[in-house]
Amino acid sequence: MAIQENDPTGPIIAAVALTEADDVVLRAAEPLARRLVASVRPVHAIEPKVGRTPEHTHREEATAREAVTDRFAFDEAKGVTIFPPVVQAAEPSELVCLTAEADAAQLVLTGGGEQSTVRRFLIGSVAERILRRSRVPVWVARGNEPGKVSKIVCAVDLSPPSRTGLAAAIRMARLFSAPLRVVTVIAKERPLIVGSRVVTDYEARVDATWQADFDALLDDFDLDGLSLEIDVRAGKPAPEILESSHEADLIVIGSGGRRAGPWTLGGTTEKVLRASWCSVLTVHHEPGPAQVGKAGR
Repeated sequence: MAIQENDPTGPIIAAVALTEADDVVLRAAEPLARRLVASVRPVHAIEPKVGRTPEHTHREEATAREAVTDRFAFDEAKGVTIFPPVVQAAEPSELVCLTAEADAAQLVLTGGGEQSTVRRFLIGSVAERILRRSRVPVWVARGNEPGKVSKIVCAVDLSPPSRTGLAAAIRMARLFSAPLRVVTVIAKERPLIVGSRVVTDYEARVDATWQADFDALLDDFDLDGLSLEIDVRAGKPAPEILESSHEADLIVIGSGGRRAGPWTLGGTTEKVLRASWCSVLTVHHEPGPAQVGKAGR
């Protein structure tokens, strides 16, 4: 992926739970592998249990490994290389992210997360925990087939993480030959009422400083040949991003580290992930030397 230090020739790590929730992962794996010219490494974690003997764990791992291999057999029949699955007794997000690091993966593919339960909002779904740990892009599949992407929406806020996300969105738009909508949300200040007159400098700020900064952001990227739409909104970021993505099949959003700002995991990114009706690609931004030259090629 663009502006990531992971290997662009590395495999896709497909996180599977051996439940019906795997259906979206299985449907997404083959077309993504073809678009990215990548192999696929399935990963399945067996949740540790107190009192389970090593022998019992070994048998469970062997049974699960066979089941995972069977599920991905159709991809091999279509010419996609499937690496031997990683099946271990471990916490799922930890195993997925450690495997991605060991394989120098270019992408982690996971399902859309658990149903909304009290437990989910206390400790997060497996998908959310993968997002928090992963240092490579994470594609959270939500039913639609990535090979039929009709529109990609990329959320930007002029921060370094959103630049990383935009670079990834441009690459996805080129790979899928899909139109790209760049949406940005400006917090609308509460107006000051003086007598019967409403006083606000919101429009002036949008027209002046913001426009210059946004134009400078886009100028850093190679946009030639793309079908590009700019959507500027006022309000709260997550609801406006979701509203802008009604016709989209994929939302791309850059995330920073350790809750450094409103777009980091725990803020807008998680709200968009939980409420989105389409797939979401999150791209982790690692602070480093400034990028030089046109990006998003």
